[in-house]
Amino acid sequence: LNLSVEQLNLVQKSQTIYDDVIKIATNDVTEWKHEREITTGGIANIYSREFEDYGKIFRLDGELNCVAEEFFNHITDDVAKQPEWNPNVKSSRLLHVLDSHTFIQYSESFESGGGLVSPRDFVSVVRNQSYNNYLVSASTNCEYSQCPVTDQCVRGINKISGLLFRPLDNDRMLFTMLICTDLKGRLPQSVVNKSLTFVLASLYEHLVNYSRTIYGTRIDIIDLTNINQSQEIIS
Repeated sequence: LNLSVEQLNLVQKSQTIYDDVIKIATNDVTEWKHEREITTGGIANIYSREFEDYGKIFRLDGELNCVAEEFFNHITDDVAKQPEWNPNVKSSRLLHVLDSHTFIQYSESFESGGGLVSPRDFVSVVRNQSYNNYLVSASTNCEYSQCPVTDQCVRGINKISGLLFRPLDNDRMLFTMLICTDLKGRLPQSVVNKSLTFVLASLYEHLVNYSRTIYGTRIDIIDLTNINQSQEIIS
């Protein structure tokens, strides 16, 4: 591929965030603060920890009953299908393929908190690649000249996010998710951090359901619509 200087820099940025995701996700979980346990549809735990380069990162560890590589491909191969498994995403699309592992993605979130938090959009550089026995999807915010900020959404910042799948046997796998987001606008970061545990819990349950579609079984889904409705925040 013939890449511009801008695009080459984004490939390098994706490599850095990929390395950081692996380092952070394989960090000893006993050094993290336990936030909550999820028992609906499976067992998962949410943790948080402060990192100098990113601030507070939230982490979810759980199990999924599915074939790791097959499910990873379902999640990552077609970014336009992200709203099918991520309840927070209104739309998602591929902007540009940089190389066989790396691409630029645009996504838009729904408004939340009963309309108190207006829609956000994100432009991220994403790297999907295997590491030892892990399947890894790592992403971070980027600026891309062909996708400028618009008046329709507040442009949020995905500081770091990651998905890591590790097979346990033929039909079970360990799942880790990392997330650290700055929603910008007038939202205090403390409020954003407080909501991220709910976001991760909901996302895990949707992933459980997504993995169960072939069985025709579903679990109750956490409704995020009114989580922050009582908080008087102007977005």
